[in-house]
Amino acid sequence: MNTVSLHDNSDKSDRVMAKGAQRALLDSGTTYSLLPTQLYNNLASIIGASSSGLISADCNRIGNITLSFNFQGFDISIPLSGFVVDQESDTCTLGLASTDDLIILGDSFLSNIYFVADLDDNQIALALANPDSTTENIEAIKDTIPSATTCVFYSSTDVSSLSVMSLSSTAAHNMVTSESTSSASPSTTTSSYISTSSSNTAVGTSSTQQAQHDDDKSKSTNGAGSQFSFIGEIHMLAAICLIASLIIIV
Repeated sequence: MNTVSLHDNSDKSDRVMAKGAQRALLDSGTTYSLLPTQLYNNLASIIGASSSGLISADCNRIGNITLSFNFQGFDISIPLSGFVVDQESDTCTLGLASTDDLIILGDSFLSNIYFVADLDDNQIALALANPDSTTENIEAIKDTIPSATTCVFYSSTDVSSLSVMSLSSTAAHNMVTSESTSSASPSTTTSSYISTSSSNTAVGTSSTQQAQHDDDKSKSTNGAGSQFSFIGEIHMLAAICLIASLIIIV
């Protein structure tokens, strides 16, 4: 993961919440998504919620926020309402929690996307699900992923750190800088591949690429028309988790 950004539709503002480079685990065995503690606290503050336990806030406020996650030059933008796991009256609870350890993108993140793990070539592909789709377009993935291309920073192996910005330094601004412009362009039309080092080769091999849409929210809106992007390297732990929980499409 390279950047986390926030768009507030109520005042049309953008904030870079965190930037740098850090591994993130895609884990369908984890219900919530775990973000760095300071990032989690800052998000809670921005939407006017307590950061004790899960974030709960006014549903209308949550509906105005979009989070964007950048992976090696590919952006996944998800409305904050896509992370809602519970609602009581006008109060919505998000499936987000804090961590001082490994960033984990669990079911609350995965339910908004499609992802493919290519265990032969140690690559991961992501595509944003289309929640407005009314038709199904399910295609078997055998040798290659249709329309998939490599990310801008596909070959990057830098995972030194992800620096969380202070609230004072994330004051609302136009987010289109030289950094974000260079990394955002592939997100709308293509999918991208991620390379891995030989030391991170997944256990076992498979001639079939594996795919999952974690579609707990809606079985009928399966993201027809979504485009895949391969974004980051498979870490050994991530590969094991994916093997255990992916649906094989043949």
